[in-house]
Amino acid sequence: MQVSVQNGQVKIDGQVESELKRRAIKVLIEGLGGTAAYKDRLLVSPVHNQD
Repeated sequence: MQVSVQNGQVKIDGQVESELKRRAIKVLIEGLGGTAAYKDRLLVSPVHNQD
């Protein structure tokens, strides 16, 4: 996952394992002071265990 911040705009690129984690990241970012905008470029890609 890559996070970049410029002029109060937060952009997140990468993959997360579930929609729940994606939403948790959004809540965290939006709760930060000084965040003017949030651009979510995350892909949900479930992890498959290889047993």
